[in-house]
Amino acid sequence: ALGDTAQSLAGMNTLAYVGVPVAASYHAQVGKWQLVPQAGVQLQFLAKGTLETGLITSTSNSKTTTATPVTGLKPMYVSGSVGVGIEYGVSRRINLVATPSYRFAITSINKNASVKTYPKAAGIGIGIKWKF
Repeated sequence: ALGDTAQSLAGMNTLAYVGVPVAASYHAQVGKWQLVPQAGVQLQFLAKGTLETGLITSTSNSKTTTATPVTGLKPMYVSGSVGVGIEYGVSRRINLVATPSYRFAITSINKNASVKTYPKAAGIGIGIKWKF
């Protein structure tokens, strides 16, 4: 603010959501390979929203960190996801799996703001599937 003498350091905004997914997938197999396209929606419930800011105090060079709750967030938003899994059968019980996916917000995460925020993320899951 104008006339403010506080020196701020880097800040960190932390948002944590708990998602409840509903998805559909299809398995298409050719030999040892499987293609698994999938799509779904998730209800994302806000679990935590904080903003931490480091300040240098005027009396010394010590640093103090303050955490405040983030305001203006909706308690829940809806996101969608799409992906295509690829599986390779190493044996009858073991498959190698790679699943790239993309998640995107369908509704915004904030309320009463002039600019709406729609988070999105891309990722890949890699692993081994073991059938009992």
